[in-house]
Amino acid sequence: MDFDWIISDTHFGHDGILKYEPGRVDRMRKDRHRNHATWLVTRWNAVVRPDDHVLHLGDFAFKDEAERVLRRLNGRITLLLGNHDKPEKMRELAASSGGKLKVVEGIDGQPCDNPHVSALTANLADRKVFFCHYPLLTAEPHVRGRIAEAHAIMQEAFIDGGFEVCVHGHLHSKDEQIDPRHEINVSFERIGFAPLAWDILGEWVKAPHLRTRKT
Repeated sequence: MDFDWIISDTHFGHDGILKYEPGRVDRMRKDRHRNHATWLVTRWNAVVRPDDHVLHLGDFAFKDEAERVLRRLNGRITLLLGNHDKPEKMRELAASSGGKLKVVEGIDGQPCDNPHVSALTANLADRKVFFCHYPLLTAEPHVRGRIAEAHAIMQEAFIDGGFEVCVHGHLHSKDEQIDPRHEINVSFERIGFAPLAWDILGEWVKAPHLRTRKT
């Protein structure tokens, strides 16, 4: 897979996330930022270069913020849809982005009737890895309707395909219940409040004890 960085759950345009993730507030203060959106862009662009490729595991941006923020971010983004990403709107944005944004449909691009199914698979560090927004093994994702159906489809694909590791987001900092042997949470709060280098992810996949939780 041709990626330089990975991240999930940036929540651009959603200042309400600060009520639920006080770690963001603490880090913003440390970085001497008051504006959530500006801080997110600054943290991103501090590590991602214009020619880099970022895999984003969902909950990218809220409301109309996606188009505005996309112009400010370095790099190209491949997006796996999260529960807060509107499939039709994000695909329209990708089509008009000039290659800046790609949205993955189905599993590895295979057509699926459920528009919320969005996942990639790969061999990484000699292990079969499944990438999607949601944890698929131990954590209850608390989703309903078609999103719950999409979660079930991806969970079945993970199990039937004999995958060893699920790389996901969705949980933010509240991930105490995940199985560290088989699940890796790359939510913004768990990777140092900035995109995580792809080679470090490979180390985490290979050796679970290396998965430090940076704050």
